[in-house]
Amino acid sequence: MRRSITSRPISENEFLPFGSLLESPKTGARENFAASVCNGRNSAKANLALIREHPAEQRFTATTLERHPQSTQSFFPLSVRRYLVVVCGSDTNGHPDLDTLRAFECSRNQAVSYAVGTWHMGMKTLDAPGVFAMLVHEDGGAADCEFREVEPFEVRIGGF
Repeated sequence: MRRSITSRPISENEFLPFGSLLESPKTGARENFAASVCNGRNSAKANLALIREHPAEQRFTATTLERHPQSTQSFFPLSVRRYLVVVCGSDTNGHPDLDTLRAFECSRNQAVSYAVGTWHMGMKTLDAPGVFAMLVHEDGGAADCEFREVEPFEVRIGGF
C-alpha cells in the first residue's frame, strides 16, 4: 500500500524541525534575525531568484525530494494565494526519512525557510499559478542541491 499524507495548515511549532515559518513581526515594527541564514561554503554566493510555480492537483504522487546540504533555502510568496510545503527529515544515513514526511499549506502572508539539509519537494502553489522570491547560497557545483528518488507517496490537499 502506497504511503499517503494529507496537507494541513502550517504552524510554527510543527514546522520547527524543518526550518522557520516567517509571518509578521512578533513585537514592534521589525524582527531582526527572524530566521537563520546559513552558507557552509566560501565559494557559494547568495542567489536571490524569482520562481514561477503552477498549482498542484488536489491529489498527486511524488517520487523525488531535494535538499541543500550546505545552505538554508527560503521562499517568500510575491503573488501567491496559497502554497504547499512538503518536507521530511533525514535517517541515520542522511537519506530522506519518509516516516517524518509532512505536508503543510501556507497562506500568502507566510514565508518558509528550510533548515540546512532539510529534504523537501519542489514548491507548488494551490488554487492558481504564483511567483516566489527564493534565497539560497550556490556556486554552481554538485553540492548546491541533492536530489533523491524515493518510494512514491501520495499527497492529498486538505484545505484550510
